[in-house]
Amino acid sequence: MTDQIDDVLTVFLQKQDRRSWAALVATGPAGAGRVLELWFGGSGDPLPKPAGMHDRELVDAWAGALGAAAAADPQAFLAAVAEREVGTTEVAILGGLDDARATGLLCEHARHQDWLVRRTAVAALGRHPEGSARPCVERAIGDPEAVVRAAAIRSLSRWDRGQAIARFEELLTSAAPAPLLRAEIRTALRALRAGRAIPDHLL
Repeated sequence: MTDQIDDVLTVFLQKQDRRSWAALVATGPAGAGRVLELWFGGSGDPLPKPAGMHDRELVDAWAGALGAAAAADPQAFLAAVAEREVGTTEVAILGGLDDARATGLLCEHARHQDWLVRRTAVAALGRHPEGSARPCVERAIGDPEAVVRAAAIRSLSRWDRGQAIARFEELLTSAAPAPLLRAEIRTALRALRAGRAIPDHLL
């Protein structure tokens, strides 16, 4: 069974397309368990590196495999994340899980010592229900890092456009953000004032 899963996983790592994603998700809990074991450094034998793939590409491919594992067995993924110190990849995947435990874990990571983890967590919280996620997002608007505050306001904009506009305006005048962040905030404000969503690539 493991060999069959590894074959499917190897194809996904090489292709990373919709068909190979669906095939990996279709391996179910067994496949998810194998991916989690390999990702978190379990006792299983590692897969050989796909030929011609650079290290950065391999990291991105494995992040995709981890997302497939979360889709195949959300509870196993949540359990694995809950018991470990994790980084931005795992935190970002939590944003796509419709589960109260995922929201709770994101709220915890919104207090992480690493600002990049906090930023990822508050951005992911914008994909969760307002009732449970909004208090954590609003708390993050007081974060010491301007980039985290901006991500939190972006998440807030999904539920409350007017409040997000006011918060962005306040951030521009009070925090003296870096030039690139300032430019992105201004672009986000133009979108919100025009009644549009903030473009995906911003903040």
